[in-house]
Amino acid sequence: MGMQQLLIVALVVILVGVAIVVGIAMLGTNAYNSNRSALSSELQYFGSLVLQYWKMPEMMGGAGMNTSVVTESAVSSILGFAVNSDGVFMLSNDNGEYRIKRARSNVVVLVALGKEKKEDNHPYVETTIQLETGTINTVVSDAPTFPQ
Repeated sequence: MGMQQLLIVALVVILVGVAIVVGIAMLGTNAYNSNRSALSSELQYFGSLVLQYWKMPEMMGGAGMNTSVVTESAVSSILGFAVNSDGVFMLSNDNGEYRIKRARSNVVVLVALGKEKKEDNHPYVETTIQLETGTINTVVSDAPTFPQ
């Protein structure tokens, strides 16, 4: 083989290697972003269930728009969460772990930590449900673990 042919073969091998590395990096980023979106969607769904509970009359098993009835335990039962050994109301699935951060007066806060990992962080989503106004606000970020 001539010198040009060897140079072209070496260049092709380098380009294929770079393409493989870039492809793997893109796949990892895509999985992370998909996990983040899934967590956000599920928390939005949980938020809508909490609002349904809030508006349902007490005699039908809801809160009847009574803030004293809205507790972590009540919200946990309508969402299907369980209490872990630390006393935290939580649920786990293929996307991550969901927790009830707060359920008092007219505000319910739900949080989720995803299973995908990017460097040392996981997708972290916090959803705040304002019961009296019926609004659901979601903030998406990254965190290594659940913040205290």
